[in-house]
Amino acid sequence: MAEFEVREDDTPLGKFVYDGFAEKFQPRFDEIADATGLDSVLFIRSTPTHTRIVCTAGPYAETYVKGAKGTKSVNEGEHEAYCERVHNTGEELYIPDAEVDEEWVGADEFDAFGLRSYYGVPVRYGDDVVGTVCALDEDVYDFEEGDPSALDMLRAVRDDIEADIESHFE
Repeated sequence: MAEFEVREDDTPLGKFVYDGFAEKFQPRFDEIADATGLDSVLFIRSTPTHTRIVCTAGPYAETYVKGAKGTKSVNEGEHEAYCERVHNTGEELYIPDAEVDEEWVGADEFDAFGLRSYYGVPVRYGDDVVGTVCALDEDVYDFEEGDPSALDMLRAVRDDIEADIESHFE
């Protein structure tokens, strides 16, 4: 079993982060970004107050940098982030076009970066949502197009991440 990394802001869910996790899965995120042309493909951990980027791929990898920490809307003055909704509900979230969706006015993903299409799938450990596998694009993007589709690839890497997490805590 690998050593565990626990960061102060990750203490409630720190048990699921271990050395080598990002390195093991990063190539999968690179493959998805290359195959789909999506601007950003990510694995984001969730804590009660913050998110942290574990894997990042695509042209926005220099914007959404591995290890970067984001605040959630529980912090004063913050708008709910796309992934935060997935973390909070435990359900997949599809935003076809944030530019025309009033609910997402004020979200950094669109307001700051112009990323208007989003799809996120929850990553679970037991009953807890511990993260999100997600993808974003500057243009309206059909996540169900192709064989395999971007959605199929996101769900597949999510399934493998969940299996890997489980295997470390049996």
